[in-house]
Amino acid sequence: MVATKPQIKKNVIKGTDPEKLKLGRYELFSADESKMNLDLDLNAFKFEGGRDLRRLYHDSDRIVVAEYYMAKCPTCKIMRELMHPLMKKLRGSVQFVEVEILEDQDVIRQAGLFSVPAVQVFKEGQIIDHFSGLQTATKLRQRFSALLQQHQDIY
Repeated sequence: MVATKPQIKKNVIKGTDPEKLKLGRYELFSADESKMNLDLDLNAFKFEGGRDLRRLYHDSDRIVVAEYYMAKCPTCKIMRELMHPLMKKLRGSVQFVEVEILEDQDVIRQAGLFSVPAVQVFKEGQIIDHFSGLQTATKLRQRFSALLQQHQDIY
């Protein structure tokens, strides 16, 4: 009798589909959830929290940059200090939403995140970029410059 190796299950957050981490079209947040925040000013630039993210995901006509962080995370603090000036420069081209992971755990589960700091970039309900971990200011500028050039038709 030959012993078989037990299958090892990947460490996946309950309810998260690993396929959602791939770039492409899928329903990250349900359309019903986006209607929870109807008073949101879609012409604004900066937003906070999962409710705002859900609404922007479905209804924004601009690129939506979602930055996920944890308030007590030192790496997140550095990343936020790098992201904020860049996002201000991109005002008018993107909408920026910050999501504190401990306050919006449902959003984190639905987004399929495994670590912070993390950034997901959406256009018309589709992930067009995502990354996690600390990035340099130069790398961030290059990344967003390339994204904006690639998706110019949005303006």
